[in-house]
Amino acid sequence: MVEPRIGGVAVWTQAFLAAAPRFGLTVSLIRIGPRTPAEILGLRPRIIRAFRDTLGPLAQLVSLPKQPETLVHVCTSGGPGFVRGLSLAMMARALGAPTVLHLHSKATTLWGWSRSLAQRMVGRPGWAMVSPCAEDTQADPALVKIPNLVSPDFGADVHWSGPSSGNELRLGFVGWLIPEKGIFEMAQALARLPLVRLTLFGPTIRPEVDREFHEICRDLGIEDRVRVAGLLDASRLAFELSQVDALVSPSRGESFGYAVAEAMKLGVPVISTRTGLLVEAPADAFFPIREVSVDELVHVLETLIEKKHELLPLISASGRQYFEQRLSEGPIMEQWVRLYERLLASPP
Repeated sequence: MVEPRIGGVAVWTQAFLAAAPRFGLTVSLIRIGPRTPAEILGLRPRIIRAFRDTLGPLAQLVSLPKQPETLVHVCTSGGPGFVRGLSLAMMARALGAPTVLHLHSKATTLWGWSRSLAQRMVGRPGWAMVSPCAEDTQADPALVKIPNLVSPDFGADVHWSGPSSGNELRLGFVGWLIPEKGIFEMAQALARLPLVRLTLFGPTIRPEVDREFHEICRDLGIEDRVRVAGLLDASRLAFELSQVDALVSPSRGESFGYAVAEAMKLGVPVISTRTGLLVEAPADAFFPIREVSVDELVHVLETLIEKKHELLPLISASGRQYFEQRLSEGPIMEQWVRLYERLLASPP
């Protein structure tokens, strides 16, 4: 059985390890985070592990061969994970290795003191701090922006099937089932839109939220039009996405937004707030949700129901073109190679 992917770090790492040899990179992986979906979803145990699991990777860093072409790339999330990642990155640099500290959370969500410490390192020789988030790099130009990597293997032989027949609008949602993703506003909007169906793909990270969401769907009388499909492996997710009319992402904030990028790769039209990778995307690459509110969602979806067969193919083509030009493997990996070459040319 193929294990589902959870979280941006896991998705990025799998894609990067597969791509590295094609771009002349040799990578040795030192695992510093949770190893299974159960560990990733266990928030309190994760906080304990974030500090407990630092000693092993530190020992591996100390034993790294001292070679001119050796560079350390530390991927890190927020909270205690960032403190662990920052500690390892600073140790690598102290050992004389050029180092990348690669954020997979928005910088504004990091603990203030740890963010300040990391930012004081920015600009020093042999050190770079990278974020995929345009909002981060717009606020702090010292950060390097490199969008996250989508594996070319994701849905390699899968393409959007096109708009469904009739007036019904079939939507897919991919992400953690949490209020920040706008799922409760979506449920209330569906109560006013009998022609809309919604399938949610993603893990339950807060059981109490999951229960509340199901209760609201029941109370609103939309249980027959809302399907919670849970967490799927990549191949199954790609196929399921290809069958919907559009991906909907009414999120209040994303550091990148893998669901949007992967949908664009498949040609699936995207309906989304302008967050994450969409902050800098052209207006025609997606259909905008201008605010996370029930009224706005109703307005957006009514427009798409009325013009489904006209608008969705246009959004699909523009989104896929944007992905190919800006987010596909070649352009992203070339940015990493250039950054590595610059850091290796100016060691600590």
